[in-house]
This record gives sequence, structure tokens and C-alpha cells, in this order.
Amino acid sequence: MSLLVNSTQDNVMLGMAVQESFIELCGAYLRINKVKLIIPDYLKRAIFIWREMCVRHKSGDIRHTEDEMKAMKEIADWTVRVNQELRNQKQKPVQWR
Repeated sequence: MSLLVNSTQDNVMLGMAVQESFIELCGAYLRINKVKLIIPDYLKRAIFIWREMCVRHKSGDIRHTEDEMKAMKEIADWTVRVNQELRNQKQKPVQWR
């Protein structure tokens, strides 16, 4: 089991932004393509891990594990990539610090 560490305010806000972008992407995909966005199998575990952190943060417990941060970044990368494809934009990967 991974160790829970305190999240910085930046980490909490990043988690909220990724969640908002993911929800917006699902809605935009449905509007544009008239079908629901299908999450690839390789991403389902990351979503499960990431959602645990989102629920914890929403309840006021602002801690995370290293696995949750990796999962959140994986989902953010995928969300940006699919959003760029959906809008016919040039593919630019997320630059993580």
C-alpha cells in the first residue's frame, strides 16, 4: 500500500482541473460525435485510482499517494490528447515539471 502524503494546494487544484477537463471532454465528444466517449481499457485502472483521490479531496482529506499522482497525470495526458484530436488541433504533449 502506498503512503499518503499531504497534497499541496497546487496538487488539489490540478486534480480539480483534470476532473473538470475530463467531464468537459466527455460532453464535447458526445456533442460532436453523437456517441459516448469510450475509455480505453489501459486507462481504466488509472481512473479508478484517480477517482479515489478525488473523493478523498472532496471530503476534505487533502492527501494523495504517488500512484494517485501518476494516475492523474496519465489521465490528464490522455484528456489533452483526445481533446486535441477532437478539435483537430496540433498534438502538443503536456510538459510536467
